[in-house]
Amino acid sequence: QPNADFTVSGTAPASDISKQLSVSPLYRVSIMNAAADQLTLRMFPKTGLFSGSFRDANRHRSFGGVLLQGKNIGTGLFLGENKTGAVLLKPRPTQP
Repeated sequence: QPNADFTVSGTAPASDISKQLSVSPLYRVSIMNAAADQLTLRMFPKTGLFSGSFRDANRHRSFGGVLLQGKNIGTGLFLGENKTGAVLLKPRPTQP
């Protein structure tokens, strides 16, 4: 069951990536419907950091970010061809 959403924005040409994730209490990440973007994501709870990679227009991109525990989100960035893109990790709304 997915419990988080992950978004990559600022990719070229305007093909943002949006994925549903399942994050275990031990911070193990399962990506739902992994596809041609080859998204990977690892979390490091001791440091509050996360990192990963994806494919963008047939190029491999690496990203990194920080988990903001008080706000319950993660935010980070990656370097593109001539601009910086953003990554966002947030919990999915709970179903009643």
